[in-house]
Amino acid sequence: MNKYTSLKLSKLLHDNGCKLKSRKAYNLMPDGGFYDNLVNVHSFSKSIIKDRLVLTYDILNDICVKFAKEVFPIEWKDGDSIETPMSEILSGENIMPWQHHSKKVLFLLQQNKEQQAEDYIWENCLFNPKNKQ
Repeated sequence: MNKYTSLKLSKLLHDNGCKLKSRKAYNLMPDGGFYDNLVNVHSFSKSIIKDRLVLTYDILNDICVKFAKEVFPIEWKDGDSIETPMSEILSGENIMPWQHHSKKVLFLLQQNKEQQAEDYIWENCLFNPKNKQ
């Protein structure tokens, strides 16, 4: 399982204003492509980061835990519908949107559905233009 977001999702987040901190990034080649291996952000100066790097995020630690409230909505909107697992209903747990989305991503990753997890992140994250208020 890939621990970090793919180049595709990383670029979508980057191009749509995601400025969350990260230790890893994809490095832009002179021809406009990207090197395959991730680089450590701390080895680049601040000016280079802006121009040459697309930050990548640890899916579990960054997206689902550390920055979950910045990536996913923190309150339900009228008309939102979710598939709440029966265990959450029976426990009386008042689950917030960011918690629900994080659990869904974890569930998909546990089933080795990395692409579906990334698609789910993009479809439900606040950086997706269709989710901006």
